[in-house]
Amino acid sequence: MTTRRGPVHGLGCLAAVLVLAVTLTSGTAGATSAAAPRAQATTIRLLDQAPWQRLGDVLQLRVQVQGAPTDATIRIERHGAVDSRTAFAETIEDDDELGSAERQVDVPLASLTPAEGGGVTLAYPMADDPGLDRFGVYPVRLLVVDGGGTTLAQLVTYLVVLPEEEFPPLSVAVLMEVGGPTGLRPDGSVPPNDEILTAFASRTEVLQGSPLPLTVAPSPETLDALGDMGDRGQQQLDELRTALADQLPLARPYVDLDLDAMVSANLLTQLPPEAEAGAQVVRTRFDLEPIGGTWLSGPTLGDAAAKALRDVGVPSAVVPESAIASVEDLDSGEVPTEPVALGEGGPRGFVADESLSTRLTGQEGALDAQRFLAELAVVWMTRPSVERGVLVRIPETAQLDVDTVAAALDGLAIGPTARTVTTQQLFDDLAPDEGEAAPTAELAPHTDAPDLRPLVEPLGQAQARVFGLAGTLDDSALIGSLQRSLLIALGSDTTERERRAYIGRVDAVVADIADKVSAPDEFTITLTARDGTIPLTLTNDTGQPIVVRVHLDSSQLTFPDGATRTEVLEPGTKRLDLDVRTRTSGAFPLDISVTSPDETIELDETTFTIRSTAVSGAGLFLSAGAGLFLLIWWARHWRTAKRSQRLVVENR
Repeated sequence: MTTRRGPVHGLGCLAAVLVLAVTLTSGTAGATSAAAPRAQATTIRLLDQAPWQRLGDVLQLRVQVQGAPTDATIRIERHGAVDSRTAFAETIEDDDELGSAERQVDVPLASLTPAEGGGVTLAYPMADDPGLDRFGVYPVRLLVVDGGGTTLAQLVTYLVVLPEEEFPPLSVAVLMEVGGPTGLRPDGSVPPNDEILTAFASRTEVLQGSPLPLTVAPSPETLDALGDMGDRGQQQLDELRTALADQLPLARPYVDLDLDAMVSANLLTQLPPEAEAGAQVVRTRFDLEPIGGTWLSGPTLGDAAAKALRDVGVPSAVVPESAIASVEDLDSGEVPTEPVALGEGGPRGFVADESLSTRLTGQEGALDAQRFLAELAVVWMTRPSVERGVLVRIPETAQLDVDTVAAALDGLAIGPTARTVTTQQLFDDLAPDEGEAAPTAELAPHTDAPDLRPLVEPLGQAQARVFGLAGTLDDSALIGSLQRSLLIALGSDTTERERRAYIGRVDAVVADIADKVSAPDEFTITLTARDGTIPLTLTNDTGQPIVVRVHLDSSQLTFPDGATRTEVLEPGTKRLDLDVRTRTSGAFPLDISVTSPDETIELDETTFTIRSTAVSGAGLFLSAGAGLFLLIWWARHWRTAKRSQRLVVENR
């Protein structure tokens, strides 16, 4: 997708050439008439800089200056070393925090010759600076000044001077999320999304060129969406898979979830299916087994969510600074450089360093890369003899400047102050020694949790219908899409309206299929014998074979072949001959229902009226008994009458 830049040669190890960088400009002196063309603003940008230096080296910086007058001078100001991260940030945010320059060197712009790769190279001999006598991170301000002494443009970079002693490097884990907005829409469509494609392309490019191990955390829903976006989406998937090589991605649930909201709604049982669905996507799309056991938290986690992670067996979590209220034995605002215990009894957590993430995801090219490396050096130099680490989390929403990230990673690869590890290694390498406990982090209250309680019943019903539909239709694409809709319905970024729409999609699909499966309207059938056959014609207009369950129910009929039968209905109509036996003559109903095999989906129902003219065995017995009774009665009556006649005759 992109080719990797070769090393830039020069004194020291220079970072890679960067294309995009920010410029700080000031207005030009002199007035122009309204009719005159507007003068070009003077700009200066950093193109390249050696990330680390030893005492006595020559600092070389390659810069590009545009719009400067011919008599302009580049002024190099070296300021005092910063002693904390707070001081470091202040020197970026406010020029006044730099204080007075401890040394200043002016270089006429016209005296500089063009450098290979563009721009001009500035050399700052550190041996000529008596104030550079110890290791540290020193702000260096570059100013473009005209002949009258007016500053036309400026920027602040940093000189990192390494100590002479050898210390253990700072462990740095770069966690790069890969994802984008939800791809599957509530109506079941997956339209092409340039935002997703661009995000994947930039992260793939970073992976392709990285000399260091990175932890990649892809969003399973986005992976599925890319697979449904046609050739462009599949190409992005293939390129990311190739860039991963043998690196195992971090497991994530199908969509990001709000555990606190799930606990409140008693929906924590949905977490394992969400997690398994996410892992299965990685297996299917990449043929890799993701690394489980680490939860990526949103802006806040909360005590309920931390306990939920412990209860479901998730041992680790990555949390932002906003999720932490305070950390045991740590000053307010200081980012922990070791794992912490999240709340009372929660999992171990590592706090992602927001400031470092901002540097790494900046859009100021080489300048942001150097600031990233310099701030890492500040963290390291505060306690260089203690093994510590930082975690830099690149959110999936961050727009990456590939060259900025590449230059920062190149600097990490060659510098002695830091080593890059995976997220899992960071947890393992900095785990407390046996018998020791990690410092406890008090969690910030979880806020703005959605109310998922109204979702419980409709979600459960929809999940049952999808399961029933899976036994009825041999349509894995449709079933999979419906399952994805229900997984997305629980997402932390899904709106309340979208939740209802995703769940409602299942009801709409089921209703549409039910409309296409029909039994005859009510009608009457006459049976002239005790045993008979009732014809039932079912219609399947779905365009594909379906499996149905046909159930018969009548108080006056028995069913020799059973009251329930499972049938495969091909598209079109199918006649079923139902064997029945009447219990008695007369008219009575036969209720017929057509459902999914598990009875969760009612496809159609009808009622037949059965008229039976057949005489049952009991009726014949009663009729014969009545006839015999009449015959005996008649015989006895006849004998009695004859005897009476004979007596009358004799008495005469």
